[in-house]
Amino acid sequence: QSVALGLADVVVAVGAENMSQAPYMLRQARQGGYRFGHGTLEDSALLDGLMDAESGVHMASCVERVAEEMGITREDQDQYTVTSYRRAADAWQRGAMDLEVAPVRVRNPEAKGSTDRQTITVSYDEEYSRLKLDEVATLPPAFEE
Repeated sequence: QSVALGLADVVVAVGAENMSQAPYMLRQARQGGYRFGHGTLEDSALLDGLMDAESGVHMASCVERVAEEMGITREDQDQYTVTSYRRAADAWQRGAMDLEVAPVRVRNPEAKGSTDRQTITVSYDEEYSRLKLDEVATLPPAFEE
């Protein structure tokens, strides 16, 4: 809207998530609390990130339905996965990602004692190298058969 109105020439939008740190919620805990009985823990990663807010349906189910409606087969999806991972590997190997990633210092999950390095710098995405491309087609469906 700012660009359309001439208020800005360029607008940058950034999104970030950290689903592994998403909390569980007790919805009434701050609104009078729970006097008697049990509260229900709800997973905010599921509610805020993985469920369609309009229908209450898991996003994976939405994707499966769309794939079926569009005639996208499991083989099509596997080939897309392999192609995508190969492109990521190529981009990292030729340095195309070097200016796209900001190094971040994080706690070293392997630090055991005070003599171990307590923080490490993460400056690359190693995920692309973990997938065994020849095993993609053998992976079981994650959500629906």
